[in-house]
Amino acid sequence: MSQSEFSTAERQAGDTLGKPNAWTKQLVQKWESGMLILIALPGFSSMVQVARMAVRNLLPSCPRIDDAVLIVSEFTTSSVRHSTSRGVRFELALDVNPGHLRIEVRDGGPFGYPPPAPLAAPSFPTQPWTTLYDEDQQRNRAAEVEEYGLGLALINAACDRWGTSRYPDHAVWWAELAW
Repeated sequence: MSQSEFSTAERQAGDTLGKPNAWTKQLVQKWESGMLILIALPGFSSMVQVARMAVRNLLPSCPRIDDAVLIVSEFTTSSVRHSTSRGVRFELALDVNPGHLRIEVRDGGPFGYPPPAPLAAPSFPTQPWTTLYDEDQQRNRAAEVEEYGLGLALINAACDRWGTSRYPDHAVWWAELAW
C-alpha cells in the first residue's frame, strides 16, 4: 500500500482520538445478527490503552461501555504483567450480540514460579515504545504488592459473569455483560 493510499484509507477509517466514526457506526448496525471482533496486540503495557480505545471505538452505543472498558483494561494489564504474553502478544475478542457482550483475552498463560527476573538491558532500543527493560526499571515493586488482587475484584463488580480457562500453552480470561 502506497503512502497516499494509506493516508486515504486512514482518513476513511476516521478519527484516531477515540471518537466514533462512520465505520464504527456501521458496525453497531450489525449487532442485530451478532458480531465477533478479534484483535491481536503486542504484549507491551502501552497496548493496554490501545485495547481500551479499540473497545470504546468499536462499541460506541453499548449501554455498559464503561464496564467493558474497565474489564478490558484489567484483563489486558494482567496479561501483559503476569503472563508469558509479556513482550510477545495477547488477543482480545469481543463477541457482540443484541443485549449481550462477551469479552475474552487470550494470553500465553502464567509464568512458572518464581516469576522471571527482569530482562537484561538491550544493546539498543528494539521497539518504538518503552522496552521491557525500561518498564522493569521504572516499576515500584513495593507499591505493586498492595495493588495486586484488586483487578479481579473490579471485574467481579463490573460484570455479570467472569472466569478463566487454562490450557497447557495459553489461558483465556472472559467476562460477560448483559443489558
